Amino acid sequence: MTEPSSVVFITDSLVPRGGMENALVALAGDLARTMRVTIIALSGPELTSPELIDVECVHLRVPPGITRLPRSTLPLRRALQRLPQGTVVVAVGVWCTTVLSWVRHWDMTGCIVWEHSLTPQRIHISRRMRLLWLLARPAFRRADTVVCVSDAVRRQCARARHRTPTTVVIPNLLPAGTRPSPASRNTSGTAGPYTLLGLGVLAPVKNWRLAVEAMEHLPRCTLRLAGDGPEHKKLLALVAARRLEDRVQLLGRRSDVAALLEECDVLVHPSHSETFGYALFEAAAAGVPVAVCDRAVMNELVPYYVPGVIGQNEPRDFADAVESALSLARSPTVWEEAAKRRERTFGPHRVRQQWQHVLHGAWSQRVGDQ
Repeated sequence: MTEPSSVVFITDSLVPRGGMENALVALAGDLARTMRVTIIALSGPELTSPELIDVECVHLRVPPGITRLPRSTLPLRRALQRLPQGTVVVAVGVWCTTVLSWVRHWDMTGCIVWEHSLTPQRIHISRRMRLLWLLARPAFRRADTVVCVSDAVRRQCARARHRTPTTVVIPNLLPAGTRPSPASRNTSGTAGPYTLLGLGVLAPVKNWRLAVEAMEHLPRCTLRLAGDGPEHKKLLALVAARRLEDRVQLLGRRSDVAALLEECDVLVHPSHSETFGYALFEAAAAGVPVAVCDRAVMNELVPYYVPGVIGQNEPRDFADAVESALSLARSPTVWEEAAKRRERTFGPHRVRQQWQHVLHGAWSQRVGDQ
């Protein structure tokens, strides 16, 4: 045997499906066409998805709570013991990286860490992320390879690594069902009203306050925020204080993203930090321009891969970016060229080749040490 024939992804949960979960489902389903793929979910309900028809899913059902991390070690150890010898192990995110390192007594030989969320801004803003990063750093140092979804994540992860060549960037596969396509609508030249949409958790790092405050400068627009999280009450209070109840809606968590995009004119994404930008790709595939802040990842995607406008972290300027996005000349050429660039960089063939190379390296390391 010259190539790895089995890989297991360890994740916290498959539900609800955010960006990391979508990336895992897409990659696992793609790799399962040529090798045995298993997903071990530490907690959460089962996920039924046509993308996982060839993937074995093991749900350990560890109960929620503040002690969930140590309580996951024994069930995970038992699940790993049932896998074929020589299976390449991929820990998805800092939480599962920590649990895996405890299970293996800090021996991360032949293991891959797949990191989606770590950036300096997220660590600075989130106390929980700082704690997880502190717990996981030793495992990051010992892992055979750390795969990051963007260069912004790679720069943070490389700070814990002594062998920086093994910290690599592999972009996520584009979500299934969102193949690149030119824009089908054109609002340029109309008087409105316009619908703005925000997608994502209501957390400080997402900076939804800026989007709400910008609405004072966008009288022709309504704003819909689809998501839930710790900032829900604060955002409701801000909407009331600015007397924007008739033009700003907090929709809660929604699963009908495609329908929401179909109904909107601009996707607003004022996040302080981004790691990959799934929402931006979904907007591009739906023919919806975006307005983003000038931050890492966003300013790398917009407008080269995702048609849109970059603004500053200030209400008036961000409102101007929204207005520019509304009046963006969305000719078929603009959208077709951006779609071609996305396909070249994030298409399945390229991403699959990169992952196969990394998996082979980890397998060779494991076989060499046995």
